[in-house]
This record gives sequence, structure tokens and C-alpha cells, in this order.
Amino acid sequence: MTGALVQGTAPWFAMVGVAIAEAAERLGIPPDLNLSVLERYVDGERLDNGLFQGLRVDVVGGSLAFRSGVLAGETAQVVIDVTAATARRLNLLLSADPAYAQAVGKAMRDGDLRIHGDLGALGPIFALAHDRIVEQTC
Repeated sequence: MTGALVQGTAPWFAMVGVAIAEAAERLGIPPDLNLSVLERYVDGERLDNGLFQGLRVDVVGGSLAFRSGVLAGETAQVVIDVTAATARRLNLLLSADPAYAQAVGKAMRDGDLRIHGDLGALGPIFALAHDRIVEQTC
């Protein structure tokens, strides 16, 4: 894969943020939406930027911004806790692959993927970004 990034690195999380931002631009965000989302690897390591593996997405007045890496103890309205191994499994499977839905279900049942809060309007945006993320992950 040309241009693929190593999963879990700061550049990879930046690519994820760009993919989410581009999906938001394509689908649109309600102009009155205010929502913070934090996806973090519960067993994550420190990134080169001093933060931990993860991504923060903030939508204020319908405008989206993101940051690669998360602070220890950081919170948001929606928190997605995932193990690094589960994130790796999911980021190698395209959304149309039946194994993807099975892996998500198993991870949720096993507690390796937990979503606290409601993604609401951002759910379809995250879903649209997923396959692009898979295509750019090595």
C-alpha cells in the first residue's frame, strides 16, 4: 500500500482525523451541533507528541476540529475505549466485510470496545471514514 501509515502512530491518528473531517464535509454536520468525542486506546502508549494513543474530535457550532493523541484522564461527551489489539483488528477490515460486524460485536461483548455516550449525527460520519482509514493503514 503506497502512502499507508503505521497504525497507532501520531501521523496515523492525524490521517484518521482528516478522514473524519472529510467525511463530515461530504455528509454535512448540523450547524447547531456541539459534541466532543474521544477515542482512546485503553492500553495505549505515549506518542511522540507526549500524548497517549487516541484521537479527540470536537464539533462546535457545526465546525469540526480534531487532535491526534489524548491526555491521561481526558473526558468528552462521547468516549470510545478500545484495546490496541481490537483497534488493529477492526482497522484491517472493510465495513462491507461480514467479519467486521462480527469483530465489532465480539469486541463489545468481551469489553474490548466500549462506547460511552451517543455519537448521534457523527455516527454516519465515523462510519463513512472507516473504509478510507482501512485503505491507508498498514
